[in-house]
Amino acid sequence: MENVLDIIYNYSKKHKLLDKEAILLISKLLIKKYNISNINDIYITKKFLENRIETFAYLKKRKITICLSNLNSFIKNDENFVNNYPNNLCYYMERNLQILQIIIHEMEHSIQHMMFKSESNDIETRLLNLEFDYIVNMKEGYLDSFKNYKNYRKKIKTYNILYPLRFTERMAQINAYSKIIETITPIKNEIPELFSLEEKIKEASKFANYVSPDKYELPGPTILFFNYLKKTDELDLIDHINLSYEERLKYGFNLTSEEYEFTLRKLKRNR
Repeated sequence: MENVLDIIYNYSKKHKLLDKEAILLISKLLIKKYNISNINDIYITKKFLENRIETFAYLKKRKITICLSNLNSFIKNDENFVNNYPNNLCYYMERNLQILQIIIHEMEHSIQHMMFKSESNDIETRLLNLEFDYIVNMKEGYLDSFKNYKNYRKKIKTYNILYPLRFTERMAQINAYSKIIETITPIKNEIPELFSLEEKIKEASKFANYVSPDKYELPGPTILFFNYLKKTDELDLIDHINLSYEERLKYGFNLTSEEYEFTLRKLKRNR
C-alpha cells in the first residue's frame, strides 16, 4: 500500500501537482494514520471561488472541502517558487508539500475539536479549550435570548478580526509543518535542501504575529489574543511565565526583547 510520501514523491518525479485522486487518497491515509474519527467526508471542488481567492480549504460540520482551482492558482503563481530550487524534483516536491500542508492544517482543526473538553492538563489542550469555551459561550448567549444578538455580532466580529492571532490557527500551522517534516524525513539525505526549507518554514511559523518589542518585553500573539477576548483571568491560571524560551515561542507567549532579537537573527541566517 502506498504511503503519503510515496504518492507525493512519484507525482513530483513526473513534474505533476497532486490531483483530485491523489488528494483523496492522501486524505484517507492521513485520517487513518492520525486516527481522526470526526471527519466524515473529504470534498474537492474544482469551482474557482473568485470572491474568496485565498480560500484553499475549510472544515465545516465534519467535512473538509478543498478548493482545488484556488489552490492550484495560488501555487502556480507563487513568486517564491521562481528559480529557488536546485532541480525539478525539489521544485515539485515543495509545491506538493504546500498542498499537503493545507490538507493537514484542516485536519489539525478536526483533531483540535476532538481535544475539546479533554481532561488533559498540557498547555496546548488547555489553551484550545479556553478558545473553544469562548466560542461556545458566545453562541449560547445569542441562542438564549434575541436581545443578545447585538452583543453576539459584536463578539463574533472581534473574533473574526483576530483570525491571525487565534491559538487554534497558530497550532494548526505549526503542527502541520511538524507532520510534514516527519513525512519527508526518510528522504532527508536525498533532498537535504527540501528538508532544510521545511524546517525553516516551521520555525518562521512560530514567530508569526509577534510585533516589535518595547524596551523590556514582547507581547506574544497568544497573550494578545486572549486579552482581546477578555480571558486574562483564565490565562493567568496557566503558568506560562516559567516556560522555556522554546515553549513560549511555540505557544505564542511573551518574549524578552533579547529573545526577540535572537529569534530574528536566527530566522535571517536561515533565509
